[in-house]
Amino acid sequence: LGTLKSDGNIAVEERVVTMDEVRSADEVWITSSSKEIAPVIEIDGVPVGDGQVGDMWLRAQALYSAGKFDY
Repeated sequence: LGTLKSDGNIAVEERVVTMDEVRSADEVWITSSSKEIAPVIEIDGVPVGDGQVGDMWLRAQALYSAGKFDY
């Protein structure tokens, strides 16, 4: 998250979200040490946003990949 804020100038907010917010989001991602940042394109058979990988995810993934070995 720090990389997205500082290197990508992307607004980041950490908080609990409701399933209504998730279902109405333009993009949804999951993160883990093994999957890094993964886009979610559907939930319970319903597309997230337009059902495609979003531009913000592409940007976030590029920033993450570029900086993941900097620590």
